[in-house]
Amino acid sequence: MRSHHIIPLFLLLSIMLGAQTPAAKPVNIGIIEFQGGAGIAPADVKTVSEIFRNELVNANVYTVLERGKMDEILKEQSFQQSGCTSTECAVQIGKMLNMQKMMYGTMSKLGAKYYLIITVVDIETSKVEKSVSDSTEGLDDLAKAIKRVVDQLVGGKRIVQSGVSPFLKVRKLIADDIFANTNTIVKEAPYITDAEKVQLVREFKKDFWSPLWLGIAPGFGIGSFTQGDGWGGLVGLGVDVVAWAAFFTQLGISAKEDEYKWIPPTSSLFYSSSGSTMYYKYTNGSVYSNSQDYKTYQDLDRQRGFILTSFFVLFFGNKVYQIVRPIVYTLSFNDAMSKSLGIPLVFDYNIHTGTRYALGIQEEYLGLRMTARY
Repeated sequence: MRSHHIIPLFLLLSIMLGAQTPAAKPVNIGIIEFQGGAGIAPADVKTVSEIFRNELVNANVYTVLERGKMDEILKEQSFQQSGCTSTECAVQIGKMLNMQKMMYGTMSKLGAKYYLIITVVDIETSKVEKSVSDSTEGLDDLAKAIKRVVDQLVGGKRIVQSGVSPFLKVRKLIADDIFANTNTIVKEAPYITDAEKVQLVREFKKDFWSPLWLGIAPGFGIGSFTQGDGWGGLVGLGVDVVAWAAFFTQLGISAKEDEYKWIPPTSSLFYSSSGSTMYYKYTNGSVYSNSQDYKTYQDLDRQRGFILTSFFVLFFGNKVYQIVRPIVYTLSFNDAMSKSLGIPLVFDYNIHTGTRYALGIQEEYLGLRMTARY
């Protein structure tokens, strides 16, 4: 059982050591024109071939031979690359071009689905080094399929050369601030696998139910803070503090108000003295003149009423805010994550069975991978 974990440990150490060593010199590679199957227009095949070439160049892993230079050399050798879909042919062309590796691809159609298969051949050993494939519904999504294929071809090499795992880099970008880092995530997403994307969605996908209830009680922005929504949490906290400050302020005014609380005159409380001057007895047992004391009571009562009304408006308004905010933040966050990663929040494993298998292996050793330094 222990040996079962040795290989992933060696892989992890290799990645970490690769981050500390100088970048390896890029491998020279040539791309043979893709071949299309029945029902696929030559123009579409050519477009796919050029998109693939561009994506591979942007991956910055291989030194890709320019198409014009490649055509020029083959023309001098009187060699026609059209129809080259075998290892022997790729090796022959690779030797003419003095390349270390060659790639050739085929594009086929079955029903409504398009399939893209790319093969990498090592010229020195004359053996297939790697073969990857992807499929898509319709031509419109072929660009995404090409990105995924390039990711499978160069993913591991890209980690070693840059010293940073694309998966860990994207994970950190999401954790720091997905809204501020959306554009960077979009650029990095093609270099992580679907299984890694699913893992990121599982880790960071937001749910609003718990924050919503925490917003109702105890409030004070705690629900938003637990979501990682700092701004929403600060607003909820600030408004609740002001609201409760108003509540306790009106309690103090109410206590002071009792000193001036006027009791309507009755036969037992009302009496006169010094001619026509009238006096009233108040709840504290003292006797005050009716004129100024009652006016003070009225002023305090109006003040308390305004502050108490402010409390109710702030308190219940903030409750509504702390209910709505987690919902809006959750939907915005999940939508931004889904779009920037280019993957749905609910992944259909019946279609992507390979992703389900890869995810199972990945989850087993995810703890090791996430401990790698950014």
